[in-house]
Amino acid sequence: MSDAAPDASVKGKPLMGTASDDLLHEVAEQVADSLSQRGYAFVEDDKIEALTATLQAFLQTAGIPLNPSGRASSPPARDSR
Repeated sequence: MSDAAPDASVKGKPLMGTASDDLLHEVAEQVADSLSQRGYAFVEDDKIEALTATLQAFLQTAGIPLNPSGRASSPPARDSR
């Protein structure tokens, strides 16, 4: 195994820098907190980037689009006819 630090990118895209990347990093921190609160796993601060990369890779692989604003969008109005 190599002692080199893991590449901080997924498919050639840098992890941090855009609003969606910052949001994804925040979500990774929330996931880490949730795992810890439930006593399942403790994710140390230096592993948050790896968790962020994993979440990003999952979303890309599953074809799940990101909402870069981080705000919930309203569902389309239903026609009441």
